[in-house]
Amino acid sequence: MFPKPLKTLSVLSVSLFALLACSNNTETQQTLEKTIDPIAQNAVTPAMPQAKVESEIDRILASPEAQADINIRLDTWFETKFMEEIRQYPQYLAQLGIRERMDEWNDPSRAFELERLEQAKLNLAELKANFDPADLDKDRQLSYALYVKDIEDSLEGSRWHAHSYPFNQMFGAHSGVPAFLINNHSIKSVEDARNYIARLNGIDEYLGTYIERSKASAAAGIQPPKFVYDQVNEAAKSIITGAPFDDGDYSTLMNDFRKKVEALNLDDITRKTLYEDAVTAL
Repeated sequence: MFPKPLKTLSVLSVSLFALLACSNNTETQQTLEKTIDPIAQNAVTPAMPQAKVESEIDRILASPEAQADINIRLDTWFETKFMEEIRQYPQYLAQLGIRERMDEWNDPSRAFELERLEQAKLNLAELKANFDPADLDKDRQLSYALYVKDIEDSLEGSRWHAHSYPFNQMFGAHSGVPAFLINNHSIKSVEDARNYIARLNGIDEYLGTYIERSKASAAAGIQPPKFVYDQVNEAAKSIITGAPFDDGDYSTLMNDFRKKVEALNLDDITRKTLYEDAVTAL
């Protein structure tokens, strides 16, 4: 709600004009305009009682029109922050069907994680500085609380970053590579095919970062249970079984790439070049 007490009526007028400028609701603007005139007049004539002024302002700001406006502004803020964040993660973009950065993997480094946490702190401060939960409807109050808790949990959880197992028998960076490419990297053009190949070429660095994280954790005595290792090794070997790794049938990734490229009906030279590049990358 509006700050109390107001020191001068001139400050009150400026505040009302600012609210009027931020509002896109015609009815809210008209109501505020009618309120500003008597306040301005009373600034130079006998003053309107302070309590009455504050009561009238609270009534306006609590109106459905004013509340709808701040709820819409919060929705827009959330949407903006979501898109800013999601654009930092190429794989998430692909999962949402957003065709940007299609030749890249997410950055799994600790440095990147810390960078995003710093941005999360800034977002949290911005949210609290610009929105008061008391001004929001119940749905937005819940969204506000969940957003705050999510960031606070992320900041707290960051202390335990070394305690995760990037490679495990349930899920992991190794199995995530083929799962992502098969399920999320569509090939609708030659450019998409080349982006797929670029991602194949990027696997070494991508998994290499996870390997370094695992080594650092192991050096600190943090390792998955012994029974996990054989299962992870078997899963990893299955990804590099088949052509072009051996003389068997097409490997998982080569088969996926081949089927997607075949659907494009390309000329023989272009198709052959893509296959050769994919084989080299694998």
